This record gives sequence, structure tokens and C-alpha cells, in this order.
Amino acid sequence: MDTPKNELFEHLQQKVFVCIARCLLNLQLYEQSLKKLIPSYEVMTYGPSHDEKVEALSGSTLGILIKHLTSTLLTTERIQQRNESQQEPPEPEKLSARTTFCVVYTDEDHQKLCSTLTDLVTKRNFLVHHFQTEFDLKSHNGCKTALSYLEDLNSLVKNQINELKVFADAMAAGSQKLAEFLNSPEAIRLIDEGLPPNSKAGWLLTLEVQALKEAETLLNENGWTNLSKAREYLHGKQISDDALSHLGVKSWPELLHATTLFRIEKRKNTVTNRWERWYSSNLTSA
Repeated sequence: MDTPKNELFEHLQQKVFVCIARCLLNLQLYEQSLKKLIPSYEVMTYGPSHDEKVEALSGSTLGILIKHLTSTLLTTERIQQRNESQQEPPEPEKLSARTTFCVVYTDEDHQKLCSTLTDLVTKRNFLVHHFQTEFDLKSHNGCKTALSYLEDLNSLVKNQINELKVFADAMAAGSQKLAEFLNSPEAIRLIDEGLPPNSKAGWLLTLEVQALKEAETLLNENGWTNLSKAREYLHGKQISDDALSHLGVKSWPELLHATTLFRIEKRKNTVTNRWERWYSSNLTSA
């Protein structure tokens, strides 16, 4: 075993020890950030309190936290639908509210994300349990190899911390806008009298408009979405055509028009020779 005793080697060895400490501290910061963020993705007036959710996660390992993250905040349409089907209903005859914050990925992108985060967990466990048995920190080459590994790991952890910060900032901004709306005369009008929104901000908070925009994200063709296909998507989310009456409209085209959030046009289907409605939220498009 090569064990050089000189200042250059000692300096290199010291850099390894410092980098180990940085990795462990950043991993700890990442875990703390997850424990703070995950309980906040869902705001509701029933079910477990925020403090109870925080307590439930307090002893979770990084692997468990990652599973929570990728099934709640960073998710797919399929996982969202599963979560909704498993959601405990509120007490009947009581006013209740629930909202969630999340980023919806395609199945392929979500799988890549899960692979990256699983790799992070594996590397964290390796650092804690096997690092000294795999790297010879008493040799120059061993220290160089270890330092390269640690720098890559630290970069990965810092990137994930930054991703969480961006998401946390977006959640905070969204929560603030929601709070502002709920304290507005329009929200009081909507809750007390059951009247439809009279502003774009109000319409954007309705379940039906949010679902239309989700359908647009998934189904649009060059910025335009076939309304018939969007309705099939909405029905899959248990939003029926009959649910529109509480918004003061009788049809999806009427809703699209009432919100002033979408452009609508008719196109003739060259196969069926029937006219179809298409919509787009890109109000500036030609």
C-alpha cells in the first residue's frame, strides 16, 4: 500500500475529509427540506393537521422521503388519479376545502427522475456505510478517486436542494395568491351565494378550468386541443357535463367562452366530415 507522508498528500487527504463533511451536511439539509416540503403539498380543512403530517415524517429515512416526494409533489397523471381515488372523503354536510401543489411529469420523465433520486439514496447509503472500505484514503490515488466521487455526489445533492427550493418558492407564491383570492369579495360571493367567478383569477381556481388546462397540456396539437378528446379526459377525472350548472353555464363551449381564458374555433374533420370545436389558452397565437 502506497502511504506517502508529505504535505501534498496530507493536503489532498484533508480535502477528502472536508468534502465528506460537506456531502453529509448537504444530505442532511436535503432530508430536512423534504420533511418540511412534503407535508405542505396538500392543504385541506379536514383530515390530519399539518403538524401531524410533519410528525409522521419525522423519523423517515431518505428512501421513504423520496417515495413520498415522487408520489405526491413530483408525480404523473396516473399517480394523481390513484391518489384521488384513495382520498378519504370529507365529513358530509360540512363545508370543506382541499388543494394540492404538484408537478406532473410524463411517465418517461418521471421514471428518469425516480432513477436519479434512487441513485442519490444509494450513494448516500454507500457514503455512510461503505465509503472507507471501498476507497483507500491512505494512498494518493485512493484519495484522488474518492475526491472525484465526493465532488460528483455533492454536486448532485446541491442540484436537488436547489430544485426543492424552486418548488418551495412556487408553492409559497401559489399559497399567497390562493389566500388573497379566498379573502377577496369574489371568493366570499362564490362561497356564500354559489355564483360563478367574474374574473380570470377566479375562473382559474375552479376545478373545471384547471382540468381543461390539464387536458390541454396532455392533448394539445400545435397549441390547440380537441374539445371532444378533452371531455373524455374530464370524464376520466369524474367531472361530468352535468357538473357545469353550478358555474352558471350549460356546456363546455359556453364555459370556455365565459372564462375569457381560451380561444375557440371550429374545424371540419376531414374523416367524419363533421365540425369539431378546438380550444387554446394561448390568447396571443395567430
